[in-house]
Amino acid sequence: PSQSDSVVYGTSKSVTYNLIALGSGTFNVTWSMINLPDGVTGSFSATSSLGSGFWTTTLTLVSTDTSPDPGTYGFAVQVARNNTSNFIFKNLSYVVDKKPIDPTLIVLSKTYDGSTDASSTCAFPGRIGGDNIVCSVTDSRFVDPSATSSIIVNGSGINISGANADKYILNS
Repeated sequence: PSQSDSVVYGTSKSVTYNLIALGSGTFNVTWSMINLPDGVTGSFSATSSLGSGFWTTTLTLVSTDTSPDPGTYGFAVQVARNNTSNFIFKNLSYVVDKKPIDPTLIVLSKTYDGSTDASSTCAFPGRIGGDNIVCSVTDSRFVDPSATSSIIVNGSGINISGANADKYILNS
């Protein structure tokens, strides 16, 4: 089974996995989780028998707003038959995507010189808490060289760096 929806770094999200246990004969099953990532809790729905040794449940995992860093995390679901040590393991993956982030271009004031050259910096207002990310812009230009206020400025070469840059992805 696969994760029902994507989880984005720094957000609280609930995802589900639909699970089935197979076996022969009549038996009861007990489900448990092994090695969930930090910042994630899980619970199982009521187990239902599909007859002929098939049992089903839904595993719901919930990440807190301190969800794990982006990446793929392996964990296991264990199924015990008739409360014995007769276990079945299923390895699953929990995937956390990078957080999309939009830069904000901050244009510095300029003395009119008839060119479209602009000086600017940028920032990431959507960053999570104490994450260390830095925004840089290599080129910025006014769309019109006229001496007026409220002229659009386009920035290019916008980059993200810093100790936590690997947790984010720039929106286009």
